[in-house]
Formats: sequence, C-alpha cells, structure tokens
Amino acid sequence: MRAAGTAARRTALAGNGTRHCVGATITAPIQRGFNAYTPIEAGVDTSQATNANPSSSGSKAGLVGLLAGGTALGVTGLALRHAGHGRLGLGLAAAGAAMLGASLLSGCSLGAAAPKPSTFEQSHQDPISISATSLDNLPHGADRTNPAPPGYRPGGAAAQGRAGVVEVMHQYGTGSGWVVAPHRIITNHHVIDGVDSRIQVRDSHGRDHDATVIASDRAHDLAMLRVDDLDDAPLPLDDAVDGGELAETTGYPGGAFHQDAATARATVTVHDGAYTRPGTFFSGTSAPGVSGGPIINGAGDVVATAFAVGSMPAGSAGAGPFVMGIPNDQVRAFVAANR
Repeated sequence: MRAAGTAARRTALAGNGTRHCVGATITAPIQRGFNAYTPIEAGVDTSQATNANPSSSGSKAGLVGLLAGGTALGVTGLALRHAGHGRLGLGLAAAGAAMLGASLLSGCSLGAAAPKPSTFEQSHQDPISISATSLDNLPHGADRTNPAPPGYRPGGAAAQGRAGVVEVMHQYGTGSGWVVAPHRIITNHHVIDGVDSRIQVRDSHGRDHDATVIASDRAHDLAMLRVDDLDDAPLPLDDAVDGGELAETTGYPGGAFHQDAATARATVTVHDGAYTRPGTFFSGTSAPGVSGGPIINGAGDVVATAFAVGSMPAGSAGAGPFVMGIPNDQVRAFVAANR
C-alpha cells in the first residue's frame, strides 16, 4: 500500500520459468505488501536534505565565488605585506585563507553521499522469498467446522469497507490490519517497524483513530496496535485451512478497500532476512498495501494474515499471481504472549 506501485509489481520465479520436476524445490522471490509513499507524498522535502548533492547553479556559483574571493584576498594581502603594509596585508591574507577553507568544506559537502535511508526504509531491505516442494500440499477436507454458505463466490463487487478490517497509515505509506480483540489490531511488523511518527488506523466508515504499537515480532512479521476508541467487534479465527478453500484477501492495497478472490493451496517455507517460518500460499491477486489484512473464508473467519504478494511465471508450478499469508497458529501465539 495514493502511492507509487498501486498495482502489484510482480516478481518472477528465479530461473527460466520452466516446469519443475516432481520433488524439485520451487523457489520464488516475493514482495512485501506495504504501499510506500514517494518522498513527496511522505512530506519529505528532498531539496533541503543536508547531505544531498545540490545541482542548483546557486550552490555551484557560491563555491566558485568563495574560491575566487579567497584567492584574490590572499594574493592582495601578500602583495601589501611585501609593500610594507604588514598588518593590513596579514589581515587580508588571513581572510583569504578563511574563504579558501570554506570553499574546500563546501566542496566536500557538494560531493557527499545522499542521506542514509530512514530506519523504516532500512527495515524493508532484507531479502524475502519462498520455497516448497509442492504448491498443492494442503489437505482437503480438513476444515469441517465452518462451511461457506451455499453458492459462495469470493471476490465480488468491492464494498466501501468491511467491519473489523482497517487501513494502517503513517508518514511512510499505508498497510492493512484487522481487529483481533477489543481495541486491538493485528498488522505486520514491516508495516510499522522503524516508524517514528504518528500512526493512525481508518475504519470501514472512513473514521481515523490514533494507534499505539504495543507489541511487535520481527521473526513472524506480526505487530499489535492498541486503538482505544475503535469499537469494531473482533473477527473470528478459523481452526484449519482446507486445500482448495475459497477465501477473500481483504485490505487496502493502493489506499482503497479491496476484497479479492483467493484459494488456499499450500504450506511453504518463508525466508525473511535471517528468519525462516512456515507460510500459507494462496493463488489470487492483490497489491502492495494489503500487508496485515485478513484473508477471510466464506464463513467470515480469518484463515491467515496477508504479508506479501508475488507471481509465478507461465509454465511453472502454481503459475499466476499469489498472496502469502501468516498462519493462524502464529497469530494466536503472538496474541497470547502479548495480552
């Protein structure tokens, strides 16, 4: 998740996209589903960056002026000193040396590197990918407790919002989240990591609420927010995910509410920087901004929490777009540890 990259930037399977042999490991890079603002949208005035490389004629003219003025004063001062005007000559020579020193410092500043990325930007630089031996390994018939209503078809016309699903907003961009307990929101760690500014959530009625981070887990990419004045009821969590189960990826990709069809396919291994964990692979389309949003089945239960998007190339296993979800057992353990 209003911002650059409102359509998903699909990443290709490492290799040439050919079919995989049975038992071969399938690998693919994925993209965290956060919708980053451009510097202008984030309110960053890049023209005032202290270490940026200025290209304006004013900066360059000032540097040339310091060089020329310093040299002229130095030469004049030395000439006056030799002509018998010692004090005046020494004063002008000193002034010229000072101007030359200033010009050298300015020259170093002009050639300095661009500003270091913010803590938030640095937290998004870890590589992330998935691997699996099959993209159809979830058991069928495992979920018998909450069947979808007859005729359920996910991904219908998007409503303006859905109770219990929120947009998470701060100066760097937007993500999604959902109500896991009264006044408590689940989102992704990468949505809020390194944010040093105000965080708000927008509910399904378009109302904004201040939010406070009360827990965050880098290893499982989960975070919990406290929103004292949000009254939405918690969403129920499903106990099991069925192979082929139909669901909807819900959230705010691109800053607008979406509910996109998804189908549960497989448990895969997620390689997230220095961390490795299981994840749930759903075939279906979404885009940056869905991070932290719930993937909801036909019974209205959360089956996973979205955190990334990607695409398998034509001719490969699982060809087409997909969404990655954090399994509910990881969410339950995180909530239990941070009540």
